[in-house]
Amino acid sequence: TYALFKKEFKSEPYVINTLNIHHTLALIRFRISSHNLAIETGRYSQPKTPVNNRKCLYCQNDNIESEQHFLLKCSLYTNERIELITKIKTLIPEIDNLEDRDEFISIMSNRHKTITDAVGKYVFNSFKIRNSQNQ
Repeated sequence: TYALFKKEFKSEPYVINTLNIHHTLALIRFRISSHNLAIETGRYSQPKTPVNNRKCLYCQNDNIESEQHFLLKCSLYTNERIELITKIKTLIPEIDNLEDRDEFISIMSNRHKTITDAVGKYVFNSFKIRNSQNQ
């Protein structure tokens, strides 16, 4: 996933230009796949879970729980996503017209501080919600 949006080997501006360190750390972990989404945890299960069986347990869509699904589709995070997309639309008005993969790449590769802060907040809050579902 990282290779979809990371095209240059250099530090990203959001790493040092952030309002909230917790949001930044959540975004870093999300970007490098250091998280517990099924797409990642299935790689390490024994036996290894086939990709098409790494389903999201939090929505009824029978989708693979990938980073793209987490950011753009999972119904568990609808309220957080509305806030995120509202902020993104101010800078990328055409975001609604993109296919899911292109929308994901556009959001994750964007370097504008408003967008990276909003994505970091979304990831942080959504993982918090997800983790509360597991307790």
